[in-house]
Amino acid sequence: MISCLHNSAKEYLMKKTFIFTLLAILTLGLFLPATALAEEQKLPSGTDRDKIGQKIQDYVKEHEKTTAGMATAVFDKDGTIYQGNFGYMDKEKGIKADDDSVFEWGSVTKLTVWVSVMQLWEQGKIDLEEDIRTYLPEGFLKNLRYDKPITMLDLMNHQSGFDEATLYMRSDKSIEEILKEQQPIQSFEPGTTTAYSNYGTGLAALIVERISGQKFVDYAHEHIFQPLGMDKTAILPDLSDNSYVQKKRQEAKGYDIQGKVLSKDSYIVGLYPIGAATGTLKDLQKFAQALLARKTLFERPEAWSTLYSPSLTYP
Repeated sequence: MISCLHNSAKEYLMKKTFIFTLLAILTLGLFLPATALAEEQKLPSGTDRDKIGQKIQDYVKEHEKTTAGMATAVFDKDGTIYQGNFGYMDKEKGIKADDDSVFEWGSVTKLTVWVSVMQLWEQGKIDLEEDIRTYLPEGFLKNLRYDKPITMLDLMNHQSGFDEATLYMRSDKSIEEILKEQQPIQSFEPGTTTAYSNYGTGLAALIVERISGQKFVDYAHEHIFQPLGMDKTAILPDLSDNSYVQKKRQEAKGYDIQGKVLSKDSYIVGLYPIGAATGTLKDLQKFAQALLARKTLFERPEAWSTLYSPSLTYP
């Protein structure tokens, strides 16, 4: 598995950058078969385990003019294969990226929502194939065009049918308020078309709040971060749920690919469960390795097997 975090807000917003290429590899790597990850001499990519570090260093060297600072790790469920830090968190002040630097997770944050959903499923508190309106305030969804219900599985598969919007990226309102005020139209019948939906993930987070009786930030800390020893991870837009992370992020700057410093509000995500998690690479590795090793997050094997069972396929 390869993980990379970068301190450019422009990369965070999914521009043409190095970070999201590697974060995509991370997300896909979470679901690679254990047999492939366990190969003794080669990684799933076919690269020799003892050569991956040099490949990363060569890549960073090639792109150093458009890269500010980054932390990288290659690991499997059993341990770390390679780890390295490059560049600066603040080039002007000469603050280098190191093991204590914090970076945004981007959309990898969404995995905390799906883990939370599956924890509630394991407890028998949610049905993945039930109409989500069962779990939402009455009349909450105003722009539905189709009679067919949206299920939690539809949300997880990005098949709710909602259009995408970015109006809720910057907001200090609650999850429920943002979702109520910024509802996109429903362009597709549920379960028929895959269309990436931040709004759908936000709805799932709201359902977690309503079923658990906790704010999502509190649920994530109690049921994911704390059990895994992730004490250097925050998830609120202002990172106020972890003072260490908040302080470290304030010390860092975001840069575009031309090296221009970006404003502090360039990377704020009001609907925080969709992409605001921020922390050290070591903490992210703890989360990823728990998913790889199938440990800690669920009590029963059935929860893991259900989480990893294919629910949407293409010919």
